[in-house]
Amino acid sequence: MLLVLGKPAGAATGDLGRDELPGAPGRAPCYERAMHALIVAPVIALTLAISACGDDDSPDDAATEETAAADVPDVIGDSVEDATATLEEAGLTLRVVRRDGEDVPGTMDFVEERVNVAVETQDDGTEVVTEVVSTG
Repeated sequence: MLLVLGKPAGAATGDLGRDELPGAPGRAPCYERAMHALIVAPVIALTLAISACGDDDSPDDAATEETAAADVPDVIGDSVEDATATLEEAGLTLRVVRRDGEDVPGTMDFVEERVNVAVETQDDGTEVVTEVVSTG
């Protein structure tokens, strides 16, 4: 049987009434329920799948970021050598991810002890930390 917009063929044009369906008198609501189920079930499944992902800005994530940032010594304004020594004393490692405004290639792996910084080259050739870009 051909279905057009959730109705049996002929019903869309008014040729068949609910009680005139061949082989299924009075069963048109079943077709409607089946069509609704075909539409509603995937929507519900998708909604549940998305809600299971959670919110990326949950309070737990924010608290973790604040704790991590609080544990990183202030190295802004230090030379790369001094900043490296300071961070190593705290059990952390320094990685330059931006030099003179240009991003430096790096891996995307997460290393909890790593501090990613931006540096600027001074007139005397030394590099100074200008920003803690991220941790990890």
